[in-house]
Amino acid sequence: MKQILITLTFLVIVSCASIPKNASILSSSVTQGIERLQAENENVIKALADIERAILDEDWDNIYNLIEDKYRTKLNIPKGTSLTRDQTIDIATGAAAVREELLKTISSKENALILKSKENSQKVININKEVQNYLLSLEKYSEANEKVNALTKKIIGINPSDIIGTIDNNIQNTINNYFN
Repeated sequence: MKQILITLTFLVIVSCASIPKNASILSSSVTQGIERLQAENENVIKALADIERAILDEDWDNIYNLIEDKYRTKLNIPKGTSLTRDQTIDIATGAAAVREELLKTISSKENALILKSKENSQKVININKEVQNYLLSLEKYSEANEKVNALTKKIIGINPSDIIGTIDNNIQNTINNYFN
């Protein structure tokens, strides 16, 4: 019986041996790392959006020319023909509207990516919290297991072989002692 208890206890100890002490504290540090990583993700997303804005600035002359070409095509104004003041204002107004729409699209995508990144980070933090709770329960289990082991060691072993052969080994002595 004691051998079975010792074997079961050993199996429990071995199965818990891979859980380091204070693993739940380490898990808390991982959460802080995830939060820092999230901040860095936001910085990268903002930098990418800034690059898109810079591309818009750099290519503005080309974009403006595309808008002017579209305007000329719509109104059948041949290329090289001078535009009136009102036509130039229409093109500038249209270009400004296109620019604002492009900037709005960049900002919208930037905000959507930041939101997705935050949601993903929160999901990972929640997963880590679940792992942390599990590790805390294992640490408590480990403490309880140590107490059980200490009590188990106090159990006096029962060896069935102690009783086997009692008759054969002691019959002569018992008979002799009885008749003496």
